[in-house]
Amino acid sequence: MGALRSVPLVHGRAGVPALKPVRVAADLLSWGRYPAAVQTVYARDWCDDPLPMPERGMSLLARGMGRSYGDSCLNAGNAVALTRGMNRLIDFDPVEGVVACEAGMTLDELIRFALPRGWFPAVTPGTRFVTLGGCVANDVHGKNHHKVGSFGNFVEALELVRSGGHRVVCSPGQPLFEATVGGLGLTGLINWVRLRLMPVRNRWIDMESIRFGGLDEFLALSRESEEKYQYLVAWVDTVARLRDRTHP
Repeated sequence: MGALRSVPLVHGRAGVPALKPVRVAADLLSWGRYPAAVQTVYARDWCDDPLPMPERGMSLLARGMGRSYGDSCLNAGNAVALTRGMNRLIDFDPVEGVVACEAGMTLDELIRFALPRGWFPAVTPGTRFVTLGGCVANDVHGKNHHKVGSFGNFVEALELVRSGGHRVVCSPGQPLFEATVGGLGLTGLINWVRLRLMPVRNRWIDMESIRFGGLDEFLALSRESEEKYQYLVAWVDTVARLRDRTHP
């Protein structure tokens, strides 16, 4: 296991000024649309931009697409840095299926690039409109969690900008990496992510749909299906009794 690399945050583009707040507003909500929080909003569009410098005493939190339920993408009374401008592809290995992207790229944008080339993210949550940085920070899971685990299992490296302004590249097995995956943005702002994709033949899924009439039947189906299927999902149809009375 290699040591962490720490490099000073330099302005790669000449004359980059300190980032100024875009606005102070309460219109940035989570996916649950509650609560509303007044936040100072910055936009960070380049990996070599300096970190925003909020007023003294304010904390700073990176924000992607805001698709989290609850308040994990909010920083009430403090500052947020919008990262969607950091949505560029950095590198791609078409043989190994390893891609490096800026953290503001969404799964939708990644899929549009990778799927025509025979690759797909190994873990996808319930929406493709989330950023890669958000996927790391929340360590999202998909419907194949029982087979492959969560998103962090496929991250090969990432770069953090720490609160002191220096950049750190870390990888699996290193404490800072492990704290960042699922760390909700509290270890720093993620600049880029290197991700291992899975090979696919096409964009189609072979699906089997099975009806069940109660919890015991569902649990039996689930245990049976876990060994045979890569993806599993189930839901309760709360109006089924109005259409079909074959089950009590």
